[in-house]
Amino acid sequence: NRWLGEWQHKEFFPGDVSLTVDLNKQSDRDVVNDFFNREFRLNDEPTSVVDVTKRADNYTLSVLTRPQFNSFYNEVERLPEAKLAVNRTRLGPTPFFYESESSVGYYNNYAASDTNAVPFDPLFTGSTLRVDTFHQIVSPQMLFGWLSVVPRAGGRYTYYERAPDSASDNNSVS
Repeated sequence: NRWLGEWQHKEFFPGDVSLTVDLNKQSDRDVVNDFFNREFRLNDEPTSVVDVTKRADNYTLSVLTRPQFNSFYNEVERLPEAKLAVNRTRLGPTPFFYESESSVGYYNNYAASDTNAVPFDPLFTGSTLRVDTFHQIVSPQMLFGWLSVVPRAGGRYTYYERAPDSASDNNSVS
C-alpha cells in the first residue's frame, strides 16, 4: 500500500506559448527514498507545477500554479502566480539597457503534517497576496579589450497583503 504517481508533460503551441505540467503524488514521505534512491538524491521533496509561458523577443509572460499535493512536505502554494519579465532592451542609441521582472501571486504557506493526516488537508499556517517588482538600468562596458564591467542601478519593491502567520497587515520593502 505504498505508491508513487508522477505525470510530466510539455506541450508547445503556436505563438511561442508552452505548457508544462509536472504532477507528483506519493503515499508517504519516504517512498521515493526507499524505492527510488537515485531520484531521491536528485529531488528529495518533489513539487507539482502547472505553468503556461509566452515567450517573445522582448519579454516573457508566465502563469504558474503550484498546489500542495503531498501534505507531509512543507509547501508554499502559488494559486496562481503571474510573472512578466522584460528582457534586457537597449534604450534608444544610448549605452544603457533596461530590464525588469514583476510578479503577482496568491500564496498559501503550509507546514508539513504527519503521515496520518487526511490528504489535501494540511496544517494551515498563513496566506497572502504578494506583489513584487524589480527594475534595473545597466550599461555593459568592455575595458582594455578584455575586462567586462557592468554598472547597474535598480530597485525592488515587494508588497504583502498580510505576512504569513500574522493576524495584522504587514507591508515590506526590500
